[in-house]
Amino acid sequence: MEALFLSHWQPVRNEKILEVLGKMGVGKWVPAPRGMYPLRFVQDEIQQFEEKRGKIDSESKRKELQEKIKPYLARLKELKGKEVNDWAKRCGYEEVIEELLPTEVRNSENYKKLNLKKSYIFEDAMENFINVLAFHDGNVWSRSFAKLEEEPGKNTRDKNEKVMVFSAKQPFVDFSYVLRKSFESQKCLGGGEEK
Repeated sequence: MEALFLSHWQPVRNEKILEVLGKMGVGKWVPAPRGMYPLRFVQDEIQQFEEKRGKIDSESKRKELQEKIKPYLARLKELKGKEVNDWAKRCGYEEVIEELLPTEVRNSENYKKLNLKKSYIFEDAMENFINVLAFHDGNVWSRSFAKLEEEPGKNTRDKNEKVMVFSAKQPFVDFSYVLRKSFESQKCLGGGEEK
């Protein structure tokens, strides 16, 4: 899947994860300024990274992102005090924001097929517009890749479980594209049978 970003992890060596990545069409990894990225999706971004980073770090761009993030911060405040599930607590996140998913995604057939307990969008106001996008089936949390990598052969989860995680530090990423491509790829991730 072109939209998978592993900006904080090393290249994946765990066989189970490699199998899943292979089904998603991600086979080659290249070094980038902030980590490892799939080649298919980000080769243009890598080539232009320094230029884009300069724009992102500029004062005007920072103010623009701060304006964009205000609705998300308002929604976070509304949700303060509500109970969050164990998954979010384990990850250290405070809020569950399903309502922030684009309507077209929530209404899509692929999304309905996922049978997710919750979908999550978390934001980091200090650095980016959206910091992490993570979707799971109620049994997977956003550090699953790292956990499996640290404990190969010790994973007690279902062997057929598929993991899908997004972690992006670049606000210029087109997240509507990320979401669209992720749901198109669900047949590779246990989210529905291929017709």
